[in-house]
Amino acid sequence: MSKLKIFLSSDQNEFKVERLLIKQFIENTPIYSSLFEVFLFENLPAGGNSPRETYLSEVEKSDIFIGLIGEDYGRVNKNGLSATEEEFNTFQKTSNRKNTFIFIKEGIKKDKKTLKFIEKVHRVTYDKFNQENILIKIQRTLEKFLFDKELIQNKDFDERIVLESDFKDVNQEKVKYFLKIANTSNIGNITTNIKNTLLNRLHVLNNEKHLTNTGILFFSNNPSIFISQNEIRMASFKTNEKVDIIDKNYINTTICQALKEVEIFFHRNTRIGSEIKGFRRKDIPEYPYEAIREAVVNAIAHRDYTIRTSPITFFIFPDRIEITSPGELPNPLTIEDLGEKTAHRNKKICELLQMTSYMEIIGSGIPRMRAKMRKQDLPEPEFVQSPGFFTVIFRNSKRIDLDTSKLNKRQQKIVNFLKDEGGSININSVMDVFEVSKPTASRDLKELTEEKYLKKIPVNKKQNKYILNPKSYE
Repeated sequence: MSKLKIFLSSDQNEFKVERLLIKQFIENTPIYSSLFEVFLFENLPAGGNSPRETYLSEVEKSDIFIGLIGEDYGRVNKNGLSATEEEFNTFQKTSNRKNTFIFIKEGIKKDKKTLKFIEKVHRVTYDKFNQENILIKIQRTLEKFLFDKELIQNKDFDERIVLESDFKDVNQEKVKYFLKIANTSNIGNITTNIKNTLLNRLHVLNNEKHLTNTGILFFSNNPSIFISQNEIRMASFKTNEKVDIIDKNYINTTICQALKEVEIFFHRNTRIGSEIKGFRRKDIPEYPYEAIREAVVNAIAHRDYTIRTSPITFFIFPDRIEITSPGELPNPLTIEDLGEKTAHRNKKICELLQMTSYMEIIGSGIPRMRAKMRKQDLPEPEFVQSPGFFTVIFRNSKRIDLDTSKLNKRQQKIVNFLKDEGGSININSVMDVFEVSKPTASRDLKELTEEKYLKKIPVNKKQNKYILNPKSYE
C-alpha cells in the first residue's frame, strides 16, 4: 500500500513552528510514518511553475487535508482569497473531501476575513487547539481516521498486535523474572519452551509470533523501539519549585523493571527518620513506600498510552511527591468516585500486574494509599485532574510553619484546620465546621486564596475545593 499524502495548510508565517512540529511528529511515529507522508510547501525545491499552481496541484493529489486557522487570514491572491482558503476550496472539489480536518486556534482575536472563513469550514470536521495540545489533537484525529478506514486494528491499546515485532524481541530473562514473581497457577504448568508457552497462554503473542503492546511492555528487549511514550521521568528538586534538579533518571524499560527503578530512586531521594521504643530504634521512612508504589502502578496501568507526546513523571520535592500520568480519569469516573467506584483502561496490563504482587484487587489501591498515609500520621493523598493529565500528590508533613498573624481569627482556624487535618476543604465544610453563613465562608476562602494561603482546585463547573498553597510556606 502506498503512503497517504497529508496536505498541511495554514499561514506559513504564523504557524511556522507548528507546521514543522506536526511534520516531525508524524515522521517520527513509526505507525504514522509507515502510512502517511506530509507535504509542506516550504520544503519544496524551486521549480518552473508558479507557487499557486504548485500548491493547488499538490492539494488535488492529496488524500487528507489538515488546516490550521489562527489570528491572521494571510496574504490574499488576485481572486481575493488567501492561499489557505483557496487550498481548502480546491480540496472540497476532490473525492477525498470527507478527509478534511480543520483546527482553529483558541484564545486569540481573529480578523474579519478569518472569522468569515471559519463560518465556511464549520461544515467539515473541525476542532479548537492551543500550542500545548496541537500534537495530541492531530494524533487523535489521525487515529480515528485510521480506525474508521480500518487501516489499523480496532482494539484497545494494550491488546493491539505490534506487527513490527517478532519472537526475537522477547527477552528470556524478563520472562523468567515474571514467572518468579507472578502467580501463574491459573494458566497451567510451564516447563519447556518457556517463552512460547507463557506468552501464548497470556495472550500477548499471536500465531504469527507478533507481540501485543502488553507483551512489548512486559517482555521485550527494548520497549522504546515500539512504544516511545513508555517513559517515566524521575527528578528530585532542591526546592518546592521545578527549578533546581539535584537528581534525575529517565527510564524506558519493561514495566517490572521500571517499578524496581522507581523504588531505587525513591529510597535514594527521600529521608529516613527514627523513633526509640524501649531499647530499640525503629526506622520511619519519610513516606510509606507501599502508598507511593500503588500510585506508580496505577499511573503505569491506567495511563492513556495513545497520548504519544507525554511521559509519566515522578517528581520529589522537599514537601511532597507528585506522580502525573497522561490521560484523564476514564469515563464516567470522577475525583469523588475514587476509592468507591472503579473504571479502568488497559485491562490486559492490569491482568498481568494482578498476577504479581504489584497490584491487588482492582479498586482497592486508593483505599490502601489513604490508609498507609494515615497510619504514618500523614495527610491523605490529593488527586488532581487537569486537561489531559491526572496527578497524585503525597505531602510529607501536616505540621507546617506558616505565618497567619495578619489573618482574622476565623481565617487562622481555617488554615490551622488544613495544617492539622491535611487534605482539602470546600465552602460547605467551612460552613459546617466553623458555623458561618455561605457569604462569610465564600469571602474567607476568596481572601485566603488571593493572599496565597490556599490554592483553589476546580472539581466541576459549580464546585471548587481548597488545599494549602505550597508557595505560602516555602
